[in-house]
Amino acid sequence: MKKKYININILSLILIIFFSVSINQFYGNRGLFPHDSTAHFDTGYRILLGDFPVRDYWIVSGFFIDYFQAFLFKFFGINWQVYVFHASLLNMLFVIIFYFYFKSLKIENIYVIFFCICISILGYTSSGTPFVDHHSTFISIVALILVLLEINNKNLYLLYISPFLFLIAFLSKPVPAAYIFILTFLVLFYNSISEKNYKKIINFLIGTIISISVFFLFLFKTETDFQDFYTQYILYSQEIGRERFKNFDFDLINTLHEFKFLLISALPLLFILKSIFKKNLVKNKKFYSVASFLILTVILIFYQLLTKNQIFIFFLIPVLVCMSKDIWQKKKLFTYAAIIFTALITLKYHDRYNNKRKFHEMQKVDFSKTIEAEIIDKRLSGLNWITPGQSLKPKEEITKIIKIRDFLKNREENYMLLTNYSFFSVVLEKNNYSFTRWFVGDGTDFPRARSADYKLRLKKMVIKKIKEKNIKNIFLVHPVTLSDIEGLIKKECLEKNELTNSLTKLKLTCQTNSL
Repeated sequence: MKKKYININILSLILIIFFSVSINQFYGNRGLFPHDSTAHFDTGYRILLGDFPVRDYWIVSGFFIDYFQAFLFKFFGINWQVYVFHASLLNMLFVIIFYFYFKSLKIENIYVIFFCICISILGYTSSGTPFVDHHSTFISIVALILVLLEINNKNLYLLYISPFLFLIAFLSKPVPAAYIFILTFLVLFYNSISEKNYKKIINFLIGTIISISVFFLFLFKTETDFQDFYTQYILYSQEIGRERFKNFDFDLINTLHEFKFLLISALPLLFILKSIFKKNLVKNKKFYSVASFLILTVILIFYQLLTKNQIFIFFLIPVLVCMSKDIWQKKKLFTYAAIIFTALITLKYHDRYNNKRKFHEMQKVDFSKTIEAEIIDKRLSGLNWITPGQSLKPKEEITKIIKIRDFLKNREENYMLLTNYSFFSVVLEKNNYSFTRWFVGDGTDFPRARSADYKLRLKKMVIKKIKEKNIKNIFLVHPVTLSDIEGLIKKECLEKNELTNSLTKLKLTCQTNSL
């Protein structure tokens, strides 16, 4: 009997692993939103060339993602499929942790498989490629679940791992990792006080200290100045956050409409929580799980409203429904209703965010017009090329890219290439020496005019790079324009030459100390 149970678990894991990886690999190749989809492609490769984040290019997030992508490129090869696999791997690990977590809640295996499949459909697949919001959120939730598993199963070793995962999540994007860390610490603290088991907090703090120590050692090994890291990753990120808080305009009706199915999914857990309080069972293990995920839902809704990015948190719907098993498992009719509700909502958001690629602004794109990106370079093999900005003319867009590639291919000198198509370093097998990961234009990429102190730091970084690498020319690929480097290099030191309608050459005409 025990052997049969083990075999069922193994087969179940194989199924959800295969599905979670396959679905993300498929949709990670479905179209391209240049500055988001390729955000960590070139930077992963540039790390292998010795160009490191913070030290060599400005970042506000994605520190860990760049390094992990470099690791994957190093061991599996430098190509688009390995890049997409990075996201597929996170999708897989996320679903696996939920598989074990649901099993710990004594949920029947068939239901666990179903809900895990739904989570994988609505999980990382909405992006398909490495993205800071997904990394930070998913890894933070895994860290939270490890603490909840410790509370359920009394495994103190998990408390050493959780802080390390929070560090990774924070190094992917500071928020929502910081919010979920606070939630997790408060849950653990309350549990430790209730059980009078202070070893839990001690182990968690030891894990935190070890993790931070490892991080500082890493900075030392990569010759990354902590002050630079703190300025870019913490201080400048906080400035962006403060501006968003300042402009935050809460619309209750619109929020209820936007997240209605997510809120409906959370309702049963509210009834369960009410029952727990009514029976004075707040020390019950169930209390921590229910309360944690209800608060997590509020945190992530708030985070989505604050950032105003495309919604990616609908994966919580199957999570919340599954966790409300105490209600829907009472009667077969309730069970069928929970399954049908989850299946229909999963299909709804699957169509919107996976098939239509809404997260990457491609909901109006005709995917029948996609072109194999392999014609640009064999390392982009498997990517079905179409972008929201040029969805009606994908052939013309690729032709422009090929012309830029051919123009730059035989240039032996070092140059700086500024583009949102962050794959030219890989295609040209040459460092593009860009001072930023991407060009968004709203200050969330690098300091603009309103951030004088930070911009001065960036200017020093740019001039230092130009001097060290003896760069004589800067190339701009549309939609990047001269305004994107305004204030970093004096205009009188730039000789502008429009090579094509997509490529601009800026020749540096001044000595480095005069830039």
